[in-house]
Amino acid sequence: MAAEVDEKGDWYVFPTIVQRTDGSLKEFDDPMSALKYNKNLGNAIKMNNKKEALAYAAGGYKKNTPLESFKRTIR
Repeated sequence: MAAEVDEKGDWYVFPTIVQRTDGSLKEFDDPMSALKYNKNLGNAIKMNNKKEALAYAAGGYKKNTPLESFKRTIR
């Protein structure tokens, strides 16, 4: 997800679904709760601007990783 988080216009990208230490997944309903959680883990990235943040959140984080070619199968 990408979000503008303060009056200065700072944009961050962060996941809204995270894996807990026990292996289970947690999905956040509230984006700001997800941001706070991920900032504490160092898992939120401050972006230079809105365009960059939205592009990254739309899939830019997959570039040059195994996720780039991952095909989700629905069971």
